[in-house]
Amino acid sequence: FDVTIRTLPDAEAAALPHSGAYDRIGDTFMKMGRRMQETGLVRHAREGIGIYHDSPGQVPEAEQRAHAGCLVPPGTPLPAGFDRIPLPGGRTA
Repeated sequence: FDVTIRTLPDAEAAALPHSGAYDRIGDTFMKMGRRMQETGLVRHAREGIGIYHDSPGQVPEAEQRAHAGCLVPPGTPLPAGFDRIPLPGGRTA
């Protein structure tokens, strides 16, 4: 398959923390969607993203950490419970 190399700019995510099995993060994405609707954050949201902080092969499932989020313009005010996650830009495939 074809691979495209591109350079992405710095970005920022608004995200809810998730802990435990990565295959259960869908529940956190559902909660995020509801909270975005309730608080109006949805007006600023761009694409959704999952941020996974631990390697499943090295960290026990119960201790795995992730965030369910969406890209937002830098500096967007975030509702309580959302974490601001800076995402450094750079080359990616």
